[in-house]
Amino acid sequence: MAAAPTAPHLLVPLAAELCVRHPHATILIENLREIESLLRKHGYVGQANAVARVITAEQAGDRVAFAREVTGLGFWGGAGSVADADLRYNSPRPPEEAAADVPRLRQYMVALADALEHEGLATQRTRDVASTFRYWLAQGV
Repeated sequence: MAAAPTAPHLLVPLAAELCVRHPHATILIENLREIESLLRKHGYVGQANAVARVITAEQAGDRVAFAREVTGLGFWGGAGSVADADLRYNSPRPPEEAAADVPRLRQYMVALADALEHEGLATQRTRDVASTFRYWLAQGV
């Protein structure tokens, strides 16, 4: 299976030097916007709205709301969470397009988990989900 196209300028710097009021916080927002865009594109409006809340909290400088939303069950939990969205199901887009976007979404989620780890905000759940996504990406699943 061919690797999905990525936006390396969004993914690579995240784990290296992110902090909420640091200039690289813009990269975090761009990464979250990519996640939100993919979710909306494939009809996952509730999950996209959860991402939008995270973006709004970050842009407002509300560190408490940001941390609560970006590490919460709505983002990394089970059924209905952002992490649970499998773009291949119920997408209004052609199946091949949805399938091609699945690894992209997973890459952005892994990059987000890495950034949260760097910021000291990661939870065991974010680590576990990111580990699963890394495995799936490596296996081409």
